Amino acid sequence: MRRSLANAMAFVVLATSQSALADKGPVPLIIAEPERSPEPNQDEHPQREPPGDASYVEDGAGPRLSFGRAFHQDIPDGWYGRFETEYFEQHAQGYRRRRGSLWGMRLGLEGWGSSEDWGAGLPVSAYGGYRQPLFRTDRGLDLFGAVGVGVDVFSFDRVEDESGVGLCTPRAEAVLGFDFGGVRLLADGGVQYRWHFSQGDFLQLRAGIALSLHAELWDG
Repeated sequence: MRRSLANAMAFVVLATSQSALADKGPVPLIIAEPERSPEPNQDEHPQREPPGDASYVEDGAGPRLSFGRAFHQDIPDGWYGRFETEYFEQHAQGYRRRRGSLWGMRLGLEGWGSSEDWGAGLPVSAYGGYRQPLFRTDRGLDLFGAVGVGVDVFSFDRVEDESGVGLCTPRAEAVLGFDFGGVRLLADGGVQYRWHFSQGDFLQLRAGIALSLHAELWDG
């Protein structure tokens, strides 16, 4: 008798619980989404990453145009012109504040002429230098200086009605001026020993100006 009464009470409790759950409806299942890392900004320049005063190296490239006087010992003086493309790497800090040492290479086409004589060559050179900001700003007026050495891979000169061809004629050069954040205006000086297979050799000194445009002008 007691067992039958206990079974009946258990059945009533079970039925009541099922009825209450049915009234409340299904319990929603909540699934937490995993955290997503922020997507990188595709428009941001990859070299703008280092924050604060972190030092890093960035590269650049651009054209350079030089023009000036050419001086000789035994032949008339004249003028020279040179067009080059250059690639360089330089130190920077923080948000692209350029400061410190730099190095690069140049490849170009050069010609010179006087009232009677003329010549041309294909110069290749490597250089090292330093860039120092004159004001405490990210973009502004910088002092720029560099020295370099190289060769004319091929040269041709017509002097005193004689033609001469030279290979790997040595040259050295130096520049000093200002960088305006993408535009360099420089005093250009150089010396070259122009030797030839079939003509007399001569020394050439150059003094002029150079205008250089590089990646900071269009990349920021």
